[in-house]
Amino acid sequence: MRIFLTMLAIATVLAGGLSVLASSEAFEPRLARLEAQRTLPSIEASLAQESADLNAVFLHYASDQALWMNAQLAIMRYGDIARVALLEYAALPEFQQVLVRFGPDAVLPIIYYHDNDIATLRAQHWVGEHYQQLSRWWNEDAEQAQRQGEVTEVSVWSPYRRGQMGIALLEAEGHGLLNQFVVGSAGDVHWLQGERVVAGLSDFFTSGLRNLENQ
Repeated sequence: MRIFLTMLAIATVLAGGLSVLASSEAFEPRLARLEAQRTLPSIEASLAQESADLNAVFLHYASDQALWMNAQLAIMRYGDIARVALLEYAALPEFQQVLVRFGPDAVLPIIYYHDNDIATLRAQHWVGEHYQQLSRWWNEDAEQAQRQGEVTEVSVWSPYRRGQMGIALLEAEGHGLLNQFVVGSAGDVHWLQGERVVAGLSDFFTSGLRNLENQ
C-alpha cells in the first residue's frame, strides 16, 4: 500500500511538472489570470476564456463593481470591439468614467474614432472648442516620454489618439453622441450621423492643432 501511495504521489508531481513545462504562458500572466478569477468568482468561467492582459484589466477593476460589470457586459455584447477598447484605454480614468456612466455602449464611439481617420470625419461643430482636454493628455504623454528620453510627436493623429478623442467627445456630449453609433451585421461600428455638416471642424484643424503644436 505504501509503495502504491508513493508511486501515486510521484506520478502527481511529475504530471504537475510536465503541465508547467508544457505551458507557453509566463509565470506573471498566469498569476494574473488566477488572481483575477479568484477575485471575481462570478465571472470566473468567462475570464478563463480571455487573454492574460484582459484578466489583468479585470483584476485592476475588481474593487469597482460598476466598472468590472460594465466591462464584462461590453465584452458579452460587443466581443472584440470591447476587447480592443479595454486593452487600449482601460487604465485611463476618463475611459473608466465613461464606461461607468454610459455602460457597455460607451465602447462604440471610442472604437469608431479609433478605427477611422479623424481627418475624414464630419465631426460635430464643438470639436474645435474642446481640444484642450486632448492637449492635456498629449502634454502629459510628452512630458513622460521626455523624462524617458523618447522622441515625441504630439500632433500625430494615431488610432490611439483618435480613440482618446472619442472619449473626450463622449464625456462632453453624452447620450447625444452615444445614440449615433450602431454595430453593423459584419460586427463593425457605424456612425449614423456621418454626413452632418460641421462648422467647427476647420477651427479644430487650424487654430486647435496649431495651438497644440505651439505647446
